[in-house]
Amino acid sequence: MNLKNYSVQESAERIYNSLRGRHPDDAECYLGRKSLNESMARIAQLMENSLGTTGYLPTILQKNSQRYGAIYTWTGTVEYQGMTASWTQITGAFQNSGKHSALGVRSEPNNARILINDYGIYFVSWQMSYIGSPDINYKVEPYCWVGMPQAAAESTPSASGSVITMSGCGFAEASGTAVNVALYMSTSNTAWFVPRSLQLNVIKVGILP
Repeated sequence: MNLKNYSVQESAERIYNSLRGRHPDDAECYLGRKSLNESMARIAQLMENSLGTTGYLPTILQKNSQRYGAIYTWTGTVEYQGMTASWTQITGAFQNSGKHSALGVRSEPNNARILINDYGIYFVSWQMSYIGSPDINYKVEPYCWVGMPQAAAESTPSASGSVITMSGCGFAEASGTAVNVALYMSTSNTAWFVPRSLQLNVIKVGILP
């Protein structure tokens, strides 16, 4: 780490330049010439969207604000027996973690979940291809803090061994720490099914109001 000793004026101007999307060194010889009041006024205008120019979030802050995760399987062989109308978490089927951020979200395929440890609004999406009992209605619903009926889907195989695909997506709140994101299934009658491919993804898209 190479620490710098900038003056207050230069520090404020560097912050302003970063929020404008300028590299600080692009104006190295001019830095510190703006008064502190002028730099702070421009920063305030930029944040208020009254400066007439576009503001940018510095890359380092973007990296620290990104929250996302994924778990999936692509060669599913796990067979579930005795599925009923009771909602049951789909466990034991996930094989791998997909891309995930280092902070706030942890992909846990062995626990069949993605764990959120950061308050916010999240976009949850899932997809599943499966084979199952014929003439049985299968319902899948993701869970994030609470159930997500807005992201549920259902299907009915017409023949045993036919591959069916379902998917869903929606927005959810993570209003606490250690929030599980998982998939749950229920069936219209006693049934079996094998998830052939399965993906579950989350990405943070906003803060709580």
